Amino acid sequence: MNRWLKREQYGLILGGILQRIALHLHSGPDVFLSLPMDWSKKENRSYFFWEFGKPFEVAIEIVSNREGSELDHKLLKYARLGVTYYTVFDPLRQIQEPEQMDGHLLRAFVLSAGRYQLISETPAG
Repeated sequence: MNRWLKREQYGLILGGILQRIALHLHSGPDVFLSLPMDWSKKENRSYFFWEFGKPFEVAIEIVSNREGSELDHKLLKYARLGVTYYTVFDPLRQIQEPEQMDGHLLRAFVLSAGRYQLISETPAG
């Protein structure tokens, strides 16, 4: 593991690892990052928004089908929660319409004044 990313200091959690992510959501993101967090403690292995007193800093959604609503419902949901960065990765190019990923595999957003602003684009290649 990289020196700057130690398990005791940062929480990089894959959705499949955690059984419970309770954030007033029906489900959590595929991947999220919470800084700093001591994940070595057993009581910290589930992320409860109200217990930690803050949203996680980064939410990453990986598109697995056309019905996941990564660029509408989920984008709005994480903005309301105050998640600073939201990223959508579409490795199988399933949502490539112009109003969606528009040919990009990765789209990253930063929260500004309660709304996400696009910060990066990676062209399909």
